[in-house]
Amino acid sequence: MSTKNDEGLVYLREARNSAEHGLGPFAQFSDPAVNIVGMAKFSGNSFVHISNCTVNGVKTGTFSLSIEGGKVKNVTGTPNTRIHETPAAVYLVPIHSMEKKRTFPVPKSVMGKPIGNGSPEKLANLGMQALEGILEEFKELK
Repeated sequence: MSTKNDEGLVYLREARNSAEHGLGPFAQFSDPAVNIVGMAKFSGNSFVHISNCTVNGVKTGTFSLSIEGGKVKNVTGTPNTRIHETPAAVYLVPIHSMEKKRTFPVPKSVMGKPIGNGSPEKLANLGMQALEGILEEFKELK
């Protein structure tokens, strides 16, 4: 069985090559962050105090936030606005190979199985399943 025509397996190979030898990014990473809806986004470590603020005609209340590593550690006061934690994330991006002078788009499937929303985890799991299947086929050829 040839894997060179499967978009998912080709992408995995090129992403690995890019991670090991490439100059460009093989994925987009976002740090965890705290969003104070309508006002600001904070990542890392921060201390935020909100007082006498109005967003879209709604008073936010007076409150303070301690943020560590992009997560809320402590809230004091009475926030009248939504505070939302966004976890860290990894997004697949097209891989450009300078050696092959070609860009490999984010795949939609691996061996015909859809990746869905382009999840790196699903791509990796489907890639492992495909490679395990290929190994089994080679074992049967003995």
